[in-house]
Amino acid sequence: TKIYLIPTIDELRQEEVEAMWVTQADEKASQADVVKNIMRLRRGGPLDHHDEEHCGRGLEHMRSQVHMDQRRANKEAVTHGVLNLQDEHFEADVFDEDALAEVRASASLWARERALQLAAQDEAYVRLHVRPEYEEEAQMERDQQQQQNQEDSVDQLQILEEALVLSESEEDQDQDDHRAHNVARPRSASSTLAQDNPITNAT
Repeated sequence: TKIYLIPTIDELRQEEVEAMWVTQADEKASQADVVKNIMRLRRGGPLDHHDEEHCGRGLEHMRSQVHMDQRRANKEAVTHGVLNLQDEHFEADVFDEDALAEVRASASLWARERALQLAAQDEAYVRLHVRPEYEEEAQMERDQQQQQNQEDSVDQLQILEEALVLSESEEDQDQDDHRAHNVARPRSASSTLAQDNPITNAT
């Protein structure tokens, strides 16, 4: 088990804090970008996927005052629908979760349809522009990984072969040492005495 100590904000230098956390300057810059995008939307400027400097995703309801009023009315319809049905449940001393869910789903149908529409647009763009580049990059990574695996396999095979050769060489050396030891081993004292004693030899 490895333990990684993460420095606290008090242990970091100011430039490190500014590089890792969102600062007030970053928030002001983000708000300024939002205002620019809203103004561009209201002037009728295109904010699609091809625009790299501006993005209208999440700001569609601020395209005009009419859009904002419609969104507010839709939200109020959802809220009032759920609260009114809850009041009816309290008076009747019942609680029907399915009925509440059905009222909310019915009142928020507009939001679901709009989300599906935007999702379809995003999917079409990704399939047309992003996915080919991603697939090409992913294929390159797979090829590189496959090549690396092949190189690792060759290296492992070479290591095994070298280890086998070394093992055989050590085994041959052990056998040579054993034979040399047997040849150079002196005769025992009893054998020498038996050869030097004529009576023993005669017997």
